[in-house]
Amino acid sequence: MKIFTRIVAALVIMAMLVNLVGCYGNFALTRKVYNWNGSLGNKWLNTVVMWILMWLPVYNAAGFIDLVILNTVEFWTGSNPLAMEDGVQNIKYATNDGKTYKFIMSKNNLSITQTVGPDKGKSILITYNPETGNWTLDDGQSVNTIASLKNNNLSLIYPNGEMKNISVVR
Repeated sequence: MKIFTRIVAALVIMAMLVNLVGCYGNFALTRKVYNWNGSLGNKWLNTVVMWILMWLPVYNAAGFIDLVILNTVEFWTGSNPLAMEDGVQNIKYATNDGKTYKFIMSKNNLSITQTVGPDKGKSILITYNPETGNWTLDDGQSVNTIASLKNNNLSLIYPNGEMKNISVVR
């Protein structure tokens, strides 16, 4: 299982690196915040709320999560989990070094299962909880939080327990 976890971690890191070289997604989370803000009322109320959301860095956090996580998933699979409607699934396959992985995406979920290779049948589930702002990884043995946005702090939690905190305040 340790090798499978390392492979998945390497795939996630490679996917994140793609964002640094020009991946452009639809920024579904940022658009949801923007559309919610635009639906509040007249232009004065929308403008005041927009300034508040910018000051609280809601737009910054949404943009960062889109850039690092959601647009990477969208780049590799062709669709964004937050842009999906409830009940819709997107299934893709990837092969590397004689190993085949099945990706099943649905709203706020990404399941990765090895279908061919030494860890055939092993899978992980990455889930986003909009109420808590947490991303969790379930490998079938344990469920671990891998990222969390609380107040003005984004925490990336590595498998060894090390944390990388990123302030989203201007």
